Amino acid sequence: MERGALEGLDPKAAAVVRFTEECVRDVRVSDRTFAEARQHLPEREVAELVLKALPELSAKVPVEVRTKRLPAVVTGLRPRITVDVTLLSHAMSVVP
Repeated sequence: MERGALEGLDPKAAAVVRFTEECVRDVRVSDRTFAEARQHLPEREVAELVLKALPELSAKVPVEVRTKRLPAVVTGLRPRITVDVTLLSHAMSVVP
């Protein structure tokens, strides 16, 4: 994102945009960006952003992830396992 692109946004909106950008671009957020998001959002909303909003965004906007830490994306394959991810208070439940 270009320098100054977030000028005019309130601090909460700017924190969400930075958090989202790093999640999509880097597949992780820096400690600084995470701390900034937590200043403006409760833990539950940060988790909801990662678990719900970002996947919905990637379904509507082409997202290209450039990283050497993940395997290449292969399209057209059916999943071999389905996982149910549920946020429970301060924990996450992952059930195959």
